[in-house]
Amino acid sequence: MLRCLSLVPVFYAVVTLLATPSHPSTAVCLKGHPSVPDEYVHSDAVLIGQVVGHRAVPEGGGYYEGDGYSIRVRELFRGSVPGSFEVFSENSSGRFPMEVRRAYLIFIHRERGRLMVDNCGNSGVLAASAAALDTVRQLHRKAPS
Repeated sequence: MLRCLSLVPVFYAVVTLLATPSHPSTAVCLKGHPSVPDEYVHSDAVLIGQVVGHRAVPEGGGYYEGDGYSIRVRELFRGSVPGSFEVFSENSSGRFPMEVRRAYLIFIHRERGRLMVDNCGNSGVLAASAAALDTVRQLHRKAPS
């Protein structure tokens, strides 16, 4: 009986870990974390953008519900996107949350007709993305015109 009681804390710890929802920062990155150059060449667009709006997006098209962020392009390094467009962020462990009025370095990919940001990649708040931005600028300068 004493041996069974000593396993009770272990049991509760395992149940707690399994029942705790994952947070975006702990999401499983099946493809790993790409380098800036690798993500740059595989992105449909790379840019500095300002979030100017937000809306809730209902479930549909093979996605969970999520958030639509209206982005205004400040500087485009790669690809082609309109001056203003929407990025979708699914409400899952892969979400990439953004804040209205903040500027971001964004690596965009298209998936099933939607523009999205990989939370395992190098996108982030512009003020915290100096090293990645330096690399992007170097890659942009080297790209053939």
